[in-house]
Amino acid sequence: MSWSKAESDSRVVRGMRDAPIGMCLVAPDGRFVEVNAALCDFFGHDADALVTRTWQELTVAEDLELDLAQVQRVVDGEIDGYRLTKRFRHSDGSVLVGDLSVSGIRDPDGSLAYFVSQIVDVTAKSATELDLAESQHKYRVMVENTSDIVTILSPDAIVVWVSPSVTPTLGWRVDEYAGRSVLEFLHPDELSLMADIQRRAYEGEPKVRIRHRSRCADGTYRWLDTLITIEVDPSDGSPTGY
Repeated sequence: MSWSKAESDSRVVRGMRDAPIGMCLVAPDGRFVEVNAALCDFFGHDADALVTRTWQELTVAEDLELDLAQVQRVVDGEIDGYRLTKRFRHSDGSVLVGDLSVSGIRDPDGSLAYFVSQIVDVTAKSATELDLAESQHKYRVMVENTSDIVTILSPDAIVVWVSPSVTPTLGWRVDEYAGRSVLEFLHPDELSLMADIQRRAYEGEPKVRIRHRSRCADGTYRWLDTLITIEVDPSDGSPTGY
């Protein structure tokens, strides 16, 4: 049995209304289109108030950049969805921690129609994680003011975040560098480096130091000495980021 997109959309809305976790349909520009009661409770806004807002407005500013980068990857068709833990603002001004899952739903022509988002409230058990997030923000402020280039890579080597020092060193603006595969910036003779790093990650190496050439905005290359810290899933040892 096959369903039309309209029927599928209707089933999504009906299925989310009574869900025990916060769920919503979100327009590509971030506006809430449909919200359920659990999401209203999470944010402390009723449905009428919530649909006048965007998720960007309700996100803690320090956590916005990472989410926007993942959203753009869904819009561009690189990924179908993503999951991350981030901070939100309650209507009373307090900080909430949510485990966010997002999926992109497309029209028959392939264009993005809307996002289906789910938010599980993990605030009560995330006091330690919240303190860690504040520490990470302080660390980010520190690395933003160092001359070294600091990057955060996804498991598939996409640049999730890069420090502003990429501009004076390599000539790229932050928005030009972030969101792209790190392979785009490696010298053609060194493209195998990332595969080697991933192999060494699976073999249990926590840190890898490499010397390589990186492409500058003007097309030239500069030699860099790079220390890579590998984050892994403790359950199976697979890399979760670099």
